[in-house]
Amino acid sequence: MEALRAAIPAEEREAASDAIGRRLFASTAWRDARSIHAYVGVGPEVATVSILERAWTEGKRVACPKVVWRPQGLTAYVVGSLQELVEGRRGLREPDPDRASVAESRFDLVLVPGLAFDRRGGRIGYGAGFYDRFLTEVEALKVGLAYNLQLIDSVPVEAHDVRVDRILTEKEAIDCRIERRESDRREEA
Repeated sequence: MEALRAAIPAEEREAASDAIGRRLFASTAWRDARSIHAYVGVGPEVATVSILERAWTEGKRVACPKVVWRPQGLTAYVVGSLQELVEGRRGLREPDPDRASVAESRFDLVLVPGLAFDRRGGRIGYGAGFYDRFLTEVEALKVGLAYNLQLIDSVPVEAHDVRVDRILTEKEAIDCRIERRESDRREEA
């Protein structure tokens, strides 16, 4: 999946990221959110800088993750601008702890990255479980951002995996909670 995503030409990724952002901005989840947690997209990930900038313009409280390697996890920091981000390990843009403050774990909306998603909200991350641990501690609507090609039929889900509530792609908005209910009904029949 990483190779497929990386093979998308940069201009197509940019257009798809813009379409995903427009879909997000049109949602009631965005309009109602006073506080959001958003990753800072790097490389071929769905770009989130325009989402962060719009959130600041609209006066939303914005937090971004900083990877903590020992013990492994994510710490959310309140961030007021792109200038409060620095390059961390593996090229990640993260909050500078000297310029940002640790955020409480209550958000209205959490934007979640991933390599692949299924319609039931299953997610394949990057293998270290950072987001799964973080998402178990956070009360919020969890929205995966992905290019349409990142949607697959089924993601193997283990007990510690946390499903997202919704997925936004450049082509559609998926309510994973509805998809799970419908799938469960089909399995029971």
